[in-house]
Amino acid sequence: MKNSKTTTGKQTKSVKQNDEGIQKDGKTKQLKKGGSVDPEHMEKVAMYIGAMYRQSKIRVDLATHGAMYDIASPLFQNDCAFIASVDKALVACHSEHQQLLRRQYFEDHEPKWYLVYYTETSFKRKLKQALAEFFAYMKIDK
Repeated sequence: MKNSKTTTGKQTKSVKQNDEGIQKDGKTKQLKKGGSVDPEHMEKVAMYIGAMYRQSKIRVDLATHGAMYDIASPLFQNDCAFIASVDKALVACHSEHQQLLRRQYFEDHEPKWYLVYYTETSFKRKLKQALAEFFAYMKIDK
């Protein structure tokens, strides 16, 4: 059993994880078969990766124009490696999944951009499949 504490502002929450699920303040959230978690968690992870990807792209663009930091710095090298690993995983995905992921998480977009192409239900279904494929290529446990 793993124990950890998370702090948000003035509140401290105790989190315990065991084989049955994740326990927060006495409430257990069951993990799905195979240890994976719900699609909402997958989306949060993808949103975080997307935000980091966009920040890294901005820093690399600034560095290549000499505006921010030296291209020999470790930060620049880490940004380039992160961008390359995400791009490699995206290229490995099915072309429709690649387009969905890029538009939803890795590029700036209008809210509900997908309604031009999909219904809400089919978008969510396809996005779930795209996330599973992307995480498999990134070797991220859902």
